[in-house]
Amino acid sequence: MSVPAPSVQHRSTAAQRSSLAVPAAVVAVTAAAVAVAVGAAPTGTRRWTLIVAGAGWACVAVAVLVGHLLVRRARLAAATQAAENDRLRAQAQQTAAQTSHLVNVTLPSLYNLVLAGSGAADALAGVSTPNDQNLRRLAQLSAGALEEAVGRAAAAGEESRQTQEALNEVLAEVDRLGRETLPAAVARLAEGRSADTVLGELALPQVPLMHDLTELVVRELARSERRAGGARAVPGSPPPRHSAVYRPRPSACSPTCGRCRTSTTARCSVI
Repeated sequence: MSVPAPSVQHRSTAAQRSSLAVPAAVVAVTAAAVAVAVGAAPTGTRRWTLIVAGAGWACVAVAVLVGHLLVRRARLAAATQAAENDRLRAQAQQTAAQTSHLVNVTLPSLYNLVLAGSGAADALAGVSTPNDQNLRRLAQLSAGALEEAVGRAAAAGEESRQTQEALNEVLAEVDRLGRETLPAAVARLAEGRSADTVLGELALPQVPLMHDLTELVVRELARSERRAGGARAVPGSPPPRHSAVYRPRPSACSPTCGRCRTSTTARCSVI
């Protein structure tokens, strides 16, 4: 669809024919003057008078004819130049109108169509394009640039959405790890289960990094629990420092405490 060109009335390139009245009148008056001069001349000199007057009249006629042709040529050139000026003026007005239409109508329509999902070719087919080749080329380039920009924006939006979903998944795994997985692992390891058994029973995170981290933490807790159990199994050995994580420390000596000689109601001096 193209923008219709405004109708322009071109001035005719053919110049109006100049009137021959003035040159004809000059030639006629000159001829009459020659006739009067010849008639008024003496009888013996009429021949020479006729020759001289006829030559003068011929010169005047040639001069008038040449002047008339020059004036006519000048008028034709002026008319041609005026017609060319009118054509250029009309072309400039048409270009200005098409440029205004391109800026105010075509480009916004292209933007809306491309933003709605249409391709550059389909969008150009649905709007009015200028007749000028340069402006039409500008509209095509604008449509292609808009399509590329919209595609990049959509890709960036999709990438941002995927990144946000991955981040939300990681945050959810971290929250579940702190609230459910690790407490459950500590409790089951304290019951004497092995690390592989506990890992098989727990719902580990789906994120690979979180999965590996959880497995490492559970195995380290199992190793610590085994060491604590081995230390408790040795008679007379003090409880390991890390065993306080799973077992509360007594606040007072028992009645059979042999490490201090305080009463049963007083605190032990070694605790």
